Amino acid sequence: MYKKSEQLRKMHPERAQEVPDGIVRVELQARPGTSVKASVASMTAEELWGLGAWTRDFAIEFLRVDAERVTTHFRRPTDWSRSLHWLGQQYGPLIRRRAEEVSADVAITEVLDTLGMVGR
Repeated sequence: MYKKSEQLRKMHPERAQEVPDGIVRVELQARPGTSVKASVASMTAEELWGLGAWTRDFAIEFLRVDAERVTTHFRRPTDWSRSLHWLGQQYGPLIRRRAEEVSADVAITEVLDTLGMVGR
C-alpha cells in the first residue's frame, strides 16, 4: 500500500494541485500452492482477496469487499493427530479385539493403567 497522490504529483508536477489528497494504491501479491495455481489464475480481482486470512480481513475493513476465504495450501496435521493415527494403525486391531472380549471401558482402563494414567 502506498500513497498514490504523492506519486501522481511527482509524475505530473505541472498538474500537482489537481491531484486530490488521500489517494492510495493497494496491491496484493499472491503465491498459491502448486496444486491450486490453475484455479487461482481464473479468480476475479475481488476473489483474490480471500487467499489469506489477513488479506480477507483487510478487504472487508478497508475495501468493503467480502471475499470468501480460499484455502490454497495443504495444512500439515499436528504431531498429536499423526501420533494417534499411527497408534491406531499399530495397536487399534489388538485393542479392538480386547474391547470385544472385556468391554471398551475395561480395555481403555487397561491401556491407561499400562501408561500409568489410571487414577489421575
